[in-house]
Order: sequence, then C-alpha cells, then structure tokens
Amino acid sequence: MDDLLTQVIAAHGGLDRWNTFKRATATVITGGGVWPMKGLEQDPNPREETITLHEETASVSPFGQMDWHTAFTPDRIAIETTTGGVVSERLHPKASFAGHVMNTPWDPLQRA
Repeated sequence: MDDLLTQVIAAHGGLDRWNTFKRATATVITGGGVWPMKGLEQDPNPREETITLHEETASVSPFGQMDWHTAFTPDRIAIETTTGGVVSERLHPKASFAGHVMNTPWDPLQRA
C-alpha cells in the first residue's frame, strides 16, 4: 500500500507540490434520503464548500441565508455572517450526536 501511495503522489507532482496547496473549493449540490430522515428540507441550490488541506477545517456558503456560512473545526461548529457575526455555535460538536439513532432529527448546527 505504501508503494502505491508513493506512486500516486509522484504521478501528481510529488509531496512538495501537494504541500504548496492550502485549500480546495468545490461547488456542491446535495440531495438524497438522509435530509428528510433527519427532519431537514434540502433545496437544490449550489453551494461552495471549502476545506483546508493541512488542518481540519471546512466551510459551506451560503448556509441558511445568502449572507451566512458555516465554520467547522473539530472543536467548534458555527453559523456565521459574512461580516463576522456569530448566528449560532456549538463547542465540541461531535458530542451532540451522542445517543443518536438512524432517524434522530438534526438541528441546524448538526446539519452544518
């Protein structure tokens, strides 16, 4: 497996090249059965999701309203405004899923 990984990294410019990139952004359209199962409505509008490549952070924009986005780290999930205001936040977000089963509804921060 290590040999395969080495070959793949080399085929794409090597580890030094990978380390020059800081983030990736993609336009996403989500759907499927999980959203209704969790008590959430999903609209078909495209969003931008940005992740950092060398630390665990992510953001989705827009989220809820056109001037809102999410801000995720392992220790915090928040819905923020584009001007930096905090709409809602939760520290230690993983803990909020304790005791959940397949059809336990999610709140907006769990969705984020």
